[in-house]
Parts: sequence; C-alpha cells; structure tokens
Amino acid sequence: MPIRILFVACFALPWLGHLRADAPDFQRDVRPILSDHCFACHGPDEGQRQADLRLDTAAGMASVVESGDVEASELVRRLESDDADEVMPPPEFN
Repeated sequence: MPIRILFVACFALPWLGHLRADAPDFQRDVRPILSDHCFACHGPDEGQRQADLRLDTAAGMASVVESGDVEASELVRRLESDDADEVMPPPEFN
C-alpha cells in the first residue's frame, strides 16, 4: 500500500498543478464584466456618468472596493442587494 501511495504522489501530483485555475486577472476577467454591466453609467462618458462614480479607473474602483475585505466593499454590497433601489446594475438595465 505505501508503495502505491508513493507512486501516485510521484507521478500524479505534478499533473494536479496543471488542473488548477489561474488566479483571476483584472484585465482579463473583471474589466470585461464591468464594461458590459457598469460602464454605461459609471464609465468614461462624463455626460452619462451616474453618482459621480467611475469604475473604469483605479481610483474609482478603490472608492467602492475594500482590498482584501469583500464584506466591507460597497461594490459587492450593491451587487448582492435585494433592494431594487440599491442593487447594481439596476433591474431596468437587464
């Protein structure tokens, strides 16, 4: 039995590292979602911008995201809200 475990450890475990997903990347994974769902109201167009909030800049994101503390992030609170007046994106945005 111990030889079988050693065999699995030596030959199978190195392959498990290839199965894990890459860490999330802001530009690749997050920014496209923000672009599709948030930038219409919180993007670069000053004429369309709501609540004086830009989510297309690092400073704007820092104002609503608490690094390392998901529970304290206003962005996450708004995304998960059940209140139709607070939830983002708003229900009418589909």
